[in-house]
Amino acid sequence: MPFEETIILFLLALAIAGVIIGIGAAALLFYRHADRLRQPIPIFQKSFYVDNLYWGLFAEPLKQTAKAIATIFEPKIFDRSISAITRATQGVAYWLQQVQSGQIRSYVAWMVLGSVLLAAFLVYLR
Repeated sequence: MPFEETIILFLLALAIAGVIIGIGAAALLFYRHADRLRQPIPIFQKSFYVDNLYWGLFAEPLKQTAKAIATIFEPKIFDRSISAITRATQGVAYWLQQVQSGQIRSYVAWMVLGSVLLAAFLVYLR
């Protein structure tokens, strides 16, 4: 067996022995001092205060932001813009109803007027 493999096997055996000794020592200490170790440590009772930190940094500010959006932005900006779009759509629909009279002569007149305006525009561009 080469020297390098012998060293690797020795170090592997040493690591395994260290693990076994460490587990044995931890078990021995736990059983000797079980009465003291079973009582929770105060900082662990509050989970290192991670919940309080999360609630203060993220949850409360996001809650306040959502409340502001619901009370200020939604009724004043979103609702008003949707109402304005609705009124504009209804206005365009009313105008289109007036234009669509069902009279073919009226349609032909609009087509002629559009053609004349288009021709005038194209002549103006040259």
